[in-house]
Amino acid sequence: MINYNKLQPWLIWLTATCFVFFQFLIQTSTSVMIPAFMKEFQITPLQVGLLSSSYFYSYLTMQLPAGMLVDRFGARKVLSLGIILFTAACWLFAHTTNFYVAQVSRILMGLGAAPVISTTFALVAHWFPANRFALIIGLTDTLGMLGGIAGQAYLAGWVEQIGWRSTITGCFFVGIIIALFIVLIVRDQPKAIDSPEQTVNPFTQLSEVIKLPQIWLNGIYVAMVWGAAIAFTGLWSVPFLQAQYQLSLTTAASISSVVFVGIATATPITGWLVDNFSHLRRPLMFGWTIAGLVSLTLAIYCTHLPLLLLIILLFLFGCSTSSYIISFALVRETTSATARATAMGFTNMMSLLVGSPILQPIIGYFLKAHTGNSTIATNIHFAASDFKKAFIILPICLLIALLSAAFINTTTPLTNCQSD
Repeated sequence: MINYNKLQPWLIWLTATCFVFFQFLIQTSTSVMIPAFMKEFQITPLQVGLLSSSYFYSYLTMQLPAGMLVDRFGARKVLSLGIILFTAACWLFAHTTNFYVAQVSRILMGLGAAPVISTTFALVAHWFPANRFALIIGLTDTLGMLGGIAGQAYLAGWVEQIGWRSTITGCFFVGIIIALFIVLIVRDQPKAIDSPEQTVNPFTQLSEVIKLPQIWLNGIYVAMVWGAAIAFTGLWSVPFLQAQYQLSLTTAASISSVVFVGIATATPITGWLVDNFSHLRRPLMFGWTIAGLVSLTLAIYCTHLPLLLLIILLFLFGCSTSSYIISFALVRETTSATARATAMGFTNMMSLLVGSPILQPIIGYFLKAHTGNSTIATNIHFAASDFKKAFIILPICLLIALLSAAFINTTTPLTNCQSD
């Protein structure tokens, strides 16, 4: 006979993770709908970029407030409200014919999705023993990556067959189902534990978080490691690989995606190691970061690598990015139960702050400075040497990550972490 008490934490985690998967799927879906958007709304490529980025700006700016709301009102209420807003925005997006309304709907999607990571991590912290935390958030990240892959690989077929509006409408109904499961299944924490969230001032929680030097050091480490990966793979890796190896767009994109495969593969493994061998935390942070620095540097600056070796290097770079999971595990241990979601939201905000909003435009600026040209939209093809000069900022980021790791306290034993 199934013991529901043992099954309940896994059901709660799986339900919350369905939202993680779903939001990654929608987040990345615009990449397969660009021609349809341009035709439907009669917009330029720049406006398509603005339409897509609208999601990320609201998602980023709400990370810290979302964590504070979770600590104040509980995970179930915030997650339920988030999925309802997110799903309603999908419906609005699928049925509007106005570009500006479509942009507003993408902003609302970002707002609705903002609490999902900090909420899921807070639920894991409440429902699972401390020595399983890193493994489970690693699995969460893997499922989220699969959502991103599905957003590009599978939605493309649906868009071709039934159109983008019907595809997003179908996603709306999936969101409704997820929302029902969240309301029915998710609970803040076990009944034996009194909920502290209702009596704590959220600004007291925020003050507790920002006064901890370890939170800032962890945030810097995550920002540099994750930022380097997203700045490279999220935008500039495909044109670089095309310029360096004269590859087709499809082949370059497939090789570039190996980075995400590496991340999805290594995060649960790193999480398991962190949970079971606490003495390996610092060696893992240093080892993975050095591996990322070496593999990315070789992939960028070595000319005419065999494609198999290039794929191995990019896969290793993706694996190295899994070290970010260590920072979240340490955040779980250095904050009280009443401020944990706020700390998770702060750390997740730091992970998002550098890559797309800062590093990607900086690389673009360096490309312009080296070539004297303004935009790729003018049909100018950058040379591989231009990218190599612009990419110098990426190894610098990983060196900063190494420096911050040297000052992070990784020795706090799991048995001493705050009680839930």
